Amino acid sequence: MKIFNLNTVLLFLLLILLTIPSINPFLKSGFIVTDDGGWMIIRLSAFYDTIRDGQIPARFIERLNFGYGYPVANFLYPGYLYLGSLIHLFGFTFIGSVKILFSLSLIFSGIFSFLWLKRLFGNLDSFLGAVVYIYSPYHLYDIYKRGSLGEALSISILPLAFYGIEKASTILIALSVFSILLFHNTLAVFFLPLIPIYALIRKSFIRSVPGIVLGIAMSSFFTVPAIFELKYTKFLQTTISNPIEYFADVYLVGIVSIVTVVLALLLSFFIYRNELSKIPYKGLLTLFAVIFILSTFLSTFLSSFIWNIINASFVQFPYRFLSLTIISVAFMSAYLSYILFSKIKLIIFIIIICLLSIFSYKYITEVEHENYTDEYYSTNDATTTVHNEYMPLWVKSEPSMRPEKKVEVVMGDVAINNIFESSNKVEIQTTVNSDSRIKLNTIYYPGWEVFVDGEKRNISYDNEFGVMEIDLKQYDNKISFIFKDDLVRTISNTVSILSALLLVYYISRPLVKF
Repeated sequence: MKIFNLNTVLLFLLLILLTIPSINPFLKSGFIVTDDGGWMIIRLSAFYDTIRDGQIPARFIERLNFGYGYPVANFLYPGYLYLGSLIHLFGFTFIGSVKILFSLSLIFSGIFSFLWLKRLFGNLDSFLGAVVYIYSPYHLYDIYKRGSLGEALSISILPLAFYGIEKASTILIALSVFSILLFHNTLAVFFLPLIPIYALIRKSFIRSVPGIVLGIAMSSFFTVPAIFELKYTKFLQTTISNPIEYFADVYLVGIVSIVTVVLALLLSFFIYRNELSKIPYKGLLTLFAVIFILSTFLSTFLSSFIWNIINASFVQFPYRFLSLTIISVAFMSAYLSYILFSKIKLIIFIIIICLLSIFSYKYITEVEHENYTDEYYSTNDATTTVHNEYMPLWVKSEPSMRPEKKVEVVMGDVAINNIFESSNKVEIQTTVNSDSRIKLNTIYYPGWEVFVDGEKRNISYDNEFGVMEIDLKQYDNKISFIFKDDLVRTISNTVSILSALLLVYYISRPLVKF
């Protein structure tokens, strides 16, 4: 069966055209003022410096935490950082790179949701669902109020996973799962269970398993160390936010969303009341109805009694559950259009588009811009996390300013002759006249090792800032601090590389002639 024809192509182009208003704030000079958008740029600029030093995968960002270093890339969604670094490599500023990624997240949201829904419904139905996906209130709020680039990219990828299942494409499923795991930690926990459930409902579970496993395996370089090494940080001891303060109101849930879901459910049962077994896509209708109801409940004050008794450190904000309503409402919109008679369909289509325009208008137009240069962000050396929650446990006092010197003499008689610094290597030429001790003003994190004239020495970090100290002997000369991957990280990296090679094999199979 042909999926694309002239009408489909025209609608596809129209969809891209209709996406332009949603990215309009990113087409203006400067950068939008959001809760986290500035941190995205700061972290990207520091991450790029780390990659340029040859620390791949990047884990310990030396510039952050006032130059004492911070392992944020080891724990917090590095997907946009790798993509942003690649874009910056082509000559775009850090600000421009982040703006491009935000814009692409909206464009791909429409494209991928249209492709997915087109496998289930007609042209107009799929078009409506895709527009709803782009302009859902929480989607725009997430971008233009919160500035959460990782969430925006993750939201854009979820429909691609469903499209991959519909096409029985191991490649698309693997790439989708891999991307979701790298784009946002919390949304990965929300989204990943939906993929096998969707495949099960669509009777494609067995065919989807290789892609799911491959995607998870490819992300091992990040996910395995992030899980295994969380015990070294203060994350589990830190209360990042009070969830009671972050409930969604009815407007953030979306009045259009609520009405659409209710109408889709009521009309499906009304139209097929005599033959309920013939309700189209009954399994998917049930799935997305349940997702919408549960996610709406958990994101609003109705669930306050739950948030009062659970540890919400990982989710942080209850309204994050609205990311699940975006995919649900897109499906319900397309489904509603699909089951209606053609004459009514066009009317409903126009009404939903008009209402979406009204309710999304403020998110796109009430946007402030700030005009800073790249240097403003690339010289900022904060941790870029809310409460420095990935600070190692052994740091007793958190730095508040950069150290006066990178290397200091704690005791003894040492002359520091020369210092070479990068994010994963510090080399020091010294003249040691007596047994001494020096400290490197870089926080210790597993992976750091020190060699003195080729001999491995012990590192001490039982001090106020948790920085590295070593004992020196008279006549010691060359000191090398080196950050590298340990056994767990090395195995994880190897699994990722082998899985990526397997994906390349899948992609190249049609080209290979035996």
